[in-house]
Amino acid sequence: MYKDNIGSLDNRIAGFWRRVFAYTTDLIIIQTLYAILLVIGYLAASFGITDTNTFFSSDLAIKLAISFFLIYFPLFIVYFTTFCFIGGQTPGKMIFRIKVVSRDGCDINLGSSIVRSFGYFASSLFFGMGFLIALLNRRRRTLHDLLSGSYVIRTRPPSPFINHNEGVGDRGHGTILASSLLLSFLIIFPARFSSGEIVDQVIAVVNNEVISLSDLKRYISFYSILNKGISLDNALIAALQGLIDERLILTEASRFGIEEPTEGEIKEETKKLEEGIKGQNGANEKLSWHGLEPDDLYTLSRNRLIIERFIDQRINLFILISPEDIDSYLKKNKKEFTGISREEARLKVGRILTEERSREKIRELKARLRAKADIRINSEG
Repeated sequence: MYKDNIGSLDNRIAGFWRRVFAYTTDLIIIQTLYAILLVIGYLAASFGITDTNTFFSSDLAIKLAISFFLIYFPLFIVYFTTFCFIGGQTPGKMIFRIKVVSRDGCDINLGSSIVRSFGYFASSLFFGMGFLIALLNRRRRTLHDLLSGSYVIRTRPPSPFINHNEGVGDRGHGTILASSLLLSFLIIFPARFSSGEIVDQVIAVVNNEVISLSDLKRYISFYSILNKGISLDNALIAALQGLIDERLILTEASRFGIEEPTEGEIKEETKKLEEGIKGQNGANEKLSWHGLEPDDLYTLSRNRLIIERFIDQRINLFILISPEDIDSYLKKNKKEFTGISREEARLKVGRILTEERSREKIRELKARLRAKADIRINSEG
Protein backbone atom coordinates (compact mmCIF):
# COMPACT_ATOMS: atom_id res chain seq x y z
CA MET A 1 0.00 0.00 0.00
CA TYR A 2 1.12 3.52 -0.69
CA LYS A 3 1.00 6.22 1.94
CA ASP A 4 -0.44 9.56 0.92
CA ASN A 5 -0.26 8.88 -2.79
CA ILE A 6 -3.10 11.31 -3.45
CA GLY A 7 -0.70 14.18 -4.12
CA SER A 8 0.43 12.51 -7.32
CA LEU A 9 -3.20 12.43 -8.45
CA ASP A 10 -3.99 16.11 -7.87
CA ASN A 11 -4.20 16.71 -11.58
CA ARG A 12 -7.01 14.14 -11.72
CA ILE A 13 -9.21 15.47 -8.90
CA ALA A 14 -12.84 15.42 -10.11
CA GLY A 15 -14.51 18.78 -10.55
CA PHE A 16 -17.55 19.89 -8.52
CA TRP A 17 -20.09 19.88 -11.34
CA ARG A 18 -18.96 16.53 -12.70
CA ARG A 19 -19.64 15.11 -9.23
CA VAL A 20 -23.03 16.84 -9.02
CA PHE A 21 -24.14 15.30 -12.31
CA ALA A 22 -22.89 11.84 -11.28
CA TYR A 23 -24.69 12.03 -7.92
CA THR A 24 -27.88 13.25 -9.59
CA THR A 25 -27.71 10.30 -12.01
CA ASP A 26 -27.36 7.89 -9.08
CA LEU A 27 -30.33 9.46 -7.31
CA ILE A 28 -32.43 9.03 -10.45
CA ILE A 29 -31.44 5.36 -10.61
CA ILE A 30 -32.21 4.79 -6.91
CA GLN A 31 -35.54 6.56 -7.08
CA THR A 32 -36.47 4.62 -10.20
CA LEU A 33 -35.70 1.35 -8.43
CA TYR A 34 -37.67 2.53 -5.42
CA ALA A 35 -40.64 3.47 -7.61
CA ILE A 36 -40.55 0.02 -9.23
CA LEU A 37 -40.58 -1.62 -5.79
CA LEU A 38 -43.52 0.53 -4.75
CA VAL A 39 -45.46 -0.45 -7.86
CA ILE A 40 -44.72 -4.12 -7.17
CA GLY A 41 -45.82 -3.68 -3.54
CA TYR A 42 -48.94 -1.81 -4.61
CA LEU A 43 -49.90 -4.54 -7.05
CA ALA A 44 -49.27 -7.17 -4.40
CA ALA A 45 -51.44 -5.30 -1.89
CA SER A 46 -54.31 -4.92 -4.35
CA PHE A 47 -54.03 -8.40 -5.88
CA GLY A 48 -57.36 -10.12 -6.19
CA ILE A 49 -59.55 -7.01 -6.37
CA THR A 50 -62.19 -7.75 -8.99
CA ASP A 51 -62.15 -4.20 -10.37
CA THR A 52 -58.76 -3.07 -11.61
CA ASN A 53 -59.45 0.64 -11.20
CA THR A 54 -56.81 2.50 -9.20
CA PHE A 55 -57.62 3.10 -5.58
CA PHE A 56 -55.95 4.98 -2.77
CA SER A 57 -56.61 5.21 0.96
CA SER A 58 -55.18 6.78 4.07
CA ASP A 59 -54.16 3.32 5.22
CA LEU A 60 -52.23 2.78 2.01
CA ALA A 61 -50.62 6.20 2.35
CA ILE A 62 -49.30 5.25 5.80
CA LYS A 63 -47.85 2.03 4.42
CA LEU A 64 -46.17 3.93 1.61
CA ALA A 65 -44.65 6.34 4.12
CA ILE A 66 -43.37 3.43 6.17
CA SER A 67 -41.98 1.78 3.05
CA PHE A 68 -39.97 4.94 2.33
CA PHE A 69 -38.03 4.42 5.55
CA LEU A 70 -37.89 0.62 5.32
CA ILE A 71 -36.90 0.41 1.65
CA TYR A 72 -35.51 3.73 0.34
CA PHE A 73 -32.92 4.34 3.08
CA PRO A 74 -31.52 0.77 3.03
CA LEU A 75 -31.55 0.85 -0.78
CA PHE A 76 -29.61 4.14 -0.75
CA ILE A 77 -27.02 2.84 1.75
CA VAL A 78 -26.53 -0.54 0.05
CA TYR A 79 -26.31 1.07 -3.38
CA PHE A 80 -23.52 3.53 -2.52
CA THR A 81 -21.70 1.22 -0.10
CA THR A 82 -21.57 -1.70 -2.51
CA PHE A 83 -20.50 0.19 -5.60
CA CYS A 84 -17.94 2.36 -3.76
CA PHE A 85 -16.38 -0.62 -1.97
CA ILE A 86 -16.15 -2.88 -5.01
CA GLY A 87 -14.77 -0.79 -7.81
CA GLY A 88 -15.12 2.72 -6.39
CA GLN A 89 -17.68 3.64 -9.02
CA THR A 90 -21.45 3.87 -8.94
CA PRO A 91 -23.25 3.83 -12.31
CA GLY A 92 -23.41 7.63 -12.17
CA LYS A 93 -19.66 7.84 -11.58
CA MET A 94 -19.01 5.40 -14.40
CA ILE A 95 -20.98 7.58 -16.80
CA PHE A 96 -19.08 10.73 -15.80
CA ARG A 97 -15.73 8.88 -15.56
CA ILE A 98 -14.93 9.52 -11.91
CA LYS A 99 -14.27 7.19 -8.99
CA VAL A 100 -13.75 7.14 -5.23
CA VAL A 101 -10.30 6.36 -3.86
CA SER A 102 -8.56 6.43 -0.49
CA ARG A 103 -5.63 8.64 0.51
CA ASP A 104 -3.17 6.13 -0.88
CA GLY A 105 -4.96 6.16 -4.23
CA CYS A 106 -6.49 2.70 -3.78
CA ASP A 107 -10.12 1.67 -3.43
CA ILE A 108 -11.60 2.54 -0.04
CA ASN A 109 -12.32 -0.23 2.46
CA LEU A 110 -15.75 -1.45 3.56
CA GLY A 111 -15.82 0.64 6.74
CA SER A 112 -15.04 3.82 4.85
CA SER A 113 -17.65 2.94 2.21
CA ILE A 114 -20.34 2.59 4.87
CA VAL A 115 -19.31 5.85 6.58
CA ARG A 116 -19.30 7.59 3.20
CA SER A 117 -22.81 6.33 2.37
CA PHE A 118 -24.26 7.55 5.66
CA GLY A 119 -22.24 10.72 5.23
CA TYR A 120 -24.42 11.72 2.29
CA PHE A 121 -27.24 12.42 4.75
CA ALA A 122 -24.93 14.60 6.84
CA SER A 123 -23.87 16.45 3.70
CA SER A 124 -27.53 17.10 2.86
CA LEU A 125 -28.18 18.97 6.11
CA PHE A 126 -28.43 22.77 6.21
CA PHE A 127 -29.37 23.12 2.55
CA GLY A 128 -26.60 20.79 1.35
CA MET A 129 -23.74 22.64 3.03
CA GLY A 130 -21.81 19.37 3.22
CA PHE A 131 -21.74 19.27 -0.58
CA LEU A 132 -21.00 22.96 -1.02
CA ILE A 133 -17.84 22.86 1.09
CA ALA A 134 -16.26 21.08 -1.89
CA LEU A 135 -16.08 24.53 -3.50
CA LEU A 136 -13.92 25.78 -0.65
CA ASN A 137 -11.04 23.32 -0.80
CA ARG A 138 -8.46 22.50 -3.43
CA ARG A 139 -9.29 18.81 -3.72
CA ARG A 140 -13.05 19.37 -3.94
CA ARG A 141 -13.78 17.21 -0.88
CA THR A 142 -17.33 17.13 0.47
CA LEU A 143 -18.30 16.41 4.08
CA HIS A 144 -18.81 12.71 3.34
CA ASP A 145 -15.34 12.64 1.73
CA LEU A 146 -13.82 14.11 4.88
CA LEU A 147 -15.73 11.72 7.17
CA SER A 148 -14.66 8.64 5.20
CA GLY A 149 -11.17 9.78 4.27
CA SER A 150 -11.94 9.48 0.57
CA TYR A 151 -11.25 11.46 -2.57
CA VAL A 152 -12.93 11.53 -5.98
CA ILE A 153 -10.74 11.52 -9.06
CA ARG A 154 -11.25 11.35 -12.82
CA THR A 155 -10.60 7.96 -14.38
CA ARG A 156 -8.44 7.25 -17.38
CA PRO A 157 -9.69 5.37 -20.46
CA PRO A 158 -9.16 1.59 -20.03
CA SER A 159 -5.83 0.50 -21.46
CA PRO A 160 -3.89 -2.77 -21.42
CA PHE A 161 -0.76 -0.71 -20.59
CA ILE A 162 -2.12 0.68 -17.29
CA ASN A 163 0.03 -0.33 -14.34
CA HIS A 164 -2.33 -1.47 -11.62
CA ASN A 165 0.45 -1.04 -9.04
CA GLU A 166 -0.16 2.65 -9.51
CA GLY A 167 -2.79 2.16 -6.86
CA VAL A 168 -5.83 3.41 -8.71
CA GLY A 169 -8.52 0.70 -8.72
CA ASP A 170 -7.29 -2.46 -7.00
CA ARG A 171 -10.84 -3.73 -7.24
CA GLY A 172 -11.83 -1.84 -10.40
CA HIS A 173 -13.00 -4.98 -12.15
CA GLY A 174 -15.30 -5.89 -9.25
CA THR A 175 -18.12 -3.76 -10.64
CA ILE A 176 -19.87 -6.85 -12.00
CA LEU A 177 -19.78 -8.38 -8.51
CA ALA A 178 -21.15 -5.13 -7.06
CA SER A 179 -24.02 -5.22 -9.54
CA SER A 180 -24.74 -8.84 -8.60
CA LEU A 181 -24.81 -8.05 -4.90
CA LEU A 182 -27.11 -5.09 -5.46
CA LEU A 183 -29.43 -7.21 -7.60
CA SER A 184 -29.53 -9.86 -4.85
CA PHE A 185 -30.48 -7.18 -2.34
CA LEU A 186 -33.26 -5.90 -4.59
CA ILE A 187 -34.70 -9.41 -4.92
CA ILE A 188 -34.28 -10.66 -1.34
CA PHE A 189 -35.00 -7.56 0.76
CA PRO A 190 -38.36 -6.58 -0.82
CA ALA A 191 -39.45 -10.21 -0.56
CA ARG A 192 -38.65 -10.22 3.15
CA PHE A 193 -40.31 -6.85 3.57
CA SER A 194 -43.42 -8.04 1.77
CA SER A 195 -43.66 -11.18 3.87
CA GLY A 196 -43.41 -9.14 7.03
CA GLU A 197 -45.52 -6.17 6.00
CA ILE A 198 -48.28 -7.49 3.80
CA VAL A 199 -49.87 -9.72 6.42
CA ASP A 200 -53.40 -8.42 6.04
CA GLN A 201 -55.55 -9.36 3.08
CA VAL A 202 -57.65 -6.81 1.24
CA ILE A 203 -61.24 -8.08 1.33
CA ALA A 204 -63.01 -5.15 -0.29
CA VAL A 205 -62.61 -1.51 -1.29
CA VAL A 206 -65.47 0.89 -0.64
CA ASN A 207 -65.07 4.33 -2.25
CA ASN A 208 -61.29 3.98 -2.10
CA GLU A 209 -61.39 2.86 1.56
CA VAL A 210 -59.89 -0.57 2.15
CA ILE A 211 -61.69 -3.22 4.20
CA SER A 212 -59.11 -5.74 5.37
CA LEU A 213 -59.51 -9.28 6.63
CA SER A 214 -58.72 -8.08 10.16
CA ASP A 215 -61.52 -5.47 9.89
CA LEU A 216 -63.96 -8.22 8.94
CA LYS A 217 -62.77 -10.49 11.74
CA ARG A 218 -63.25 -7.70 14.29
CA TYR A 219 -66.73 -7.00 12.93
CA ILE A 220 -67.70 -10.66 13.15
CA SER A 221 -66.21 -11.02 16.63
CA PHE A 222 -68.04 -8.00 18.00
CA TYR A 223 -71.42 -9.07 16.78
CA SER A 224 -70.79 -12.68 17.72
CA ILE A 225 -70.12 -11.52 21.30
CA LEU A 226 -73.04 -9.11 21.42
CA ASN A 227 -75.41 -11.80 20.14
CA LYS A 228 -74.60 -14.11 23.04
CA GLY A 229 -71.89 -16.04 21.30
CA ILE A 230 -73.80 -16.85 18.13
CA SER A 231 -71.19 -17.91 15.60
CA LEU A 232 -71.06 -16.00 12.33
CA ASP A 233 -68.47 -18.26 10.74
CA ASN A 234 -71.03 -19.42 8.19
CA ALA A 235 -72.21 -15.91 7.46
CA LEU A 236 -69.02 -14.24 6.21
CA ILE A 237 -70.74 -12.77 3.16
CA ALA A 238 -73.55 -11.34 5.28
CA ALA A 239 -71.02 -9.94 7.74
CA LEU A 240 -69.01 -8.34 4.93
CA GLN A 241 -72.15 -6.75 3.50
CA GLY A 242 -72.95 -5.38 6.95
CA LEU A 243 -69.47 -3.93 7.29
CA ILE A 244 -69.73 -2.34 3.84
CA ASP A 245 -73.07 -0.76 4.80
CA GLU A 246 -71.53 0.56 8.00
CA ARG A 247 -68.65 2.17 6.09
CA LEU A 248 -71.06 3.76 3.62
CA ILE A 249 -73.26 5.22 6.36
CA LEU A 250 -70.25 6.55 8.27
CA THR A 251 -69.05 8.26 5.09
CA GLU A 252 -72.52 9.73 4.54
CA ALA A 253 -72.61 10.91 8.15
CA SER A 254 -69.30 12.67 7.62
CA ARG A 255 -70.62 14.28 4.44
CA PHE A 256 -73.58 15.73 6.33
CA GLY A 257 -71.33 16.97 9.13
CA ILE A 258 -72.78 14.79 11.88
CA GLU A 259 -71.16 15.89 15.12
CA GLU A 260 -68.50 13.62 16.55
CA PRO A 261 -69.43 12.07 19.92
CA THR A 262 -67.50 13.41 22.88
CA GLU A 263 -64.94 11.38 24.77
CA GLY A 264 -67.38 11.02 27.64
CA GLU A 265 -70.16 9.79 25.35
CA ILE A 266 -67.89 7.21 23.76
CA LYS A 267 -66.72 5.96 27.15
CA GLU A 268 -70.33 5.71 28.34
CA GLU A 269 -71.28 3.71 25.24
CA THR A 270 -68.21 1.51 25.72
CA LYS A 271 -69.26 0.88 29.31
CA LYS A 272 -72.73 -0.19 28.12
CA LEU A 273 -71.19 -2.60 25.64
CA GLU A 274 -68.91 -4.02 28.33
CA GLU A 275 -71.86 -4.53 30.66
CA GLY A 276 -73.80 -6.12 27.82
CA ILE A 277 -70.93 -8.51 27.17
CA LYS A 278 -70.56 -9.58 30.82
CA GLY A 279 -69.29 -6.97 33.22
CA GLN A 280 -65.90 -5.25 33.13
CA ASN A 281 -63.67 -8.27 33.84
CA GLY A 282 -65.80 -10.63 31.80
CA ALA A 283 -65.74 -8.19 28.91
CA ASN A 284 -61.95 -8.01 28.91
CA GLU A 285 -61.62 -11.77 29.07
CA LYS A 286 -64.14 -12.32 26.31
CA LEU A 287 -62.58 -9.65 24.09
CA SER A 288 -59.15 -11.17 24.66
CA TRP A 289 -60.46 -14.64 23.79
CA HIS A 290 -61.70 -13.25 20.48
CA GLY A 291 -58.36 -11.54 19.81
CA LEU A 292 -59.77 -8.04 20.36
CA GLU A 293 -58.35 -5.05 22.17
CA PRO A 294 -60.07 -2.37 24.30
CA ASP A 295 -59.31 0.10 21.51
CA ASP A 296 -61.44 -2.01 19.17
CA LEU A 297 -64.40 -1.67 21.52
CA TYR A 298 -63.79 2.08 21.71
CA THR A 299 -63.89 2.33 17.90
CA LEU A 300 -67.07 0.26 17.72
CA SER A 301 -68.71 2.52 20.30
CA ARG A 302 -67.76 5.64 18.38
CA ASN A 303 -69.07 4.24 15.10
CA ARG A 304 -72.34 3.12 16.68
CA LEU A 305 -72.93 6.57 18.17
CA ILE A 306 -72.25 8.34 14.86
CA ILE A 307 -74.57 6.00 12.96
CA GLU A 308 -77.30 6.42 15.60
CA ARG A 309 -77.01 10.20 15.39
CA PHE A 310 -77.15 10.10 11.63
CA ILE A 311 -80.27 7.92 11.64
CA ASP A 312 -81.96 10.14 14.24
CA GLN A 313 -81.14 13.38 12.42
CA ARG A 314 -81.51 12.30 8.79
CA ILE A 315 -84.15 9.57 8.96
CA ASN A 316 -86.18 9.35 12.18
CA LEU A 317 -86.64 13.10 12.39
CA PHE A 318 -88.60 13.01 9.12
CA ILE A 319 -90.82 10.04 9.96
CA LEU A 320 -94.36 11.12 10.73
CA ILE A 321 -96.93 8.64 12.03
CA SER A 322 -100.49 9.90 11.62
CA PRO A 323 -103.33 9.10 14.03
CA GLU A 324 -104.98 7.22 11.18
CA ASP A 325 -101.93 4.96 10.85
CA ILE A 326 -102.06 4.19 14.58
CA ASP A 327 -105.81 3.49 14.55
CA SER A 328 -105.42 1.22 11.53
CA TYR A 329 -102.67 -0.78 13.22
CA LEU A 330 -104.65 -1.09 16.46
CA LYS A 331 -107.68 -2.31 14.55
CA LYS A 332 -105.67 -5.07 12.84
CA ASN A 333 -103.81 -6.14 16.00
CA LYS A 334 -106.29 -5.74 18.86
CA LYS A 335 -105.18 -8.89 20.67
CA GLU A 336 -101.66 -7.58 21.13
CA PHE A 337 -102.82 -4.65 23.25
CA THR A 338 -105.27 -6.21 25.67
CA GLY A 339 -104.80 -5.26 29.31
CA ILE A 340 -103.39 -1.79 28.71
CA SER A 341 -105.04 1.58 28.30
CA ARG A 342 -105.82 2.98 24.88
CA GLU A 343 -103.30 5.80 25.39
CA GLU A 344 -100.52 3.34 26.26
CA ALA A 345 -101.49 1.22 23.28
CA ARG A 346 -101.31 4.23 20.95
CA LEU A 347 -97.86 5.18 22.28
CA LYS A 348 -96.63 1.62 21.82
CA VAL A 349 -98.01 1.45 18.28
CA GLY A 350 -96.38 4.79 17.50
CA ARG A 351 -93.00 3.36 18.49
CA ILE A 352 -93.57 0.16 16.52
CA LEU A 353 -94.54 2.00 13.35
CA THR A 354 -91.64 4.44 13.74
CA GLU A 355 -89.18 1.56 14.03
CA GLU A 356 -90.70 -0.17 10.99
CA ARG A 357 -90.54 2.99 8.90
CA SER A 358 -87.01 3.64 10.14
CA ARG A 359 -85.84 0.16 9.09
CA GLU A 360 -87.49 0.65 5.72
CA LYS A 361 -85.83 4.04 5.23
CA ILE A 362 -82.47 2.60 6.29
CA ARG A 363 -82.81 -0.20 3.71
CA GLU A 364 -83.62 2.40 1.07
CA LEU A 365 -80.62 4.49 2.18
CA LYS A 366 -78.26 1.50 1.96
CA ALA A 367 -79.56 0.62 -1.50
CA ARG A 368 -79.12 4.21 -2.64
CA LEU A 369 -75.60 4.49 -1.22
CA ARG A 370 -74.58 1.18 -2.76
CA ALA A 371 -75.97 2.22 -6.15
CA LYS A 372 -73.65 5.21 -6.37
CA ALA A 373 -70.68 3.73 -4.47
CA ASP A 374 -67.55 2.19 -5.94
CA ILE A 375 -67.51 -1.22 -4.27
CA ARG A 376 -64.94 -3.84 -5.20
CA ILE A 377 -64.87 -7.21 -3.46
CA ASN A 378 -61.93 -9.56 -3.49
CA SER A 379 -63.31 -12.67 -5.15
CA GLU A 380 -60.50 -14.77 -3.66
CA GLY A 381 -60.97 -13.42 -0.13
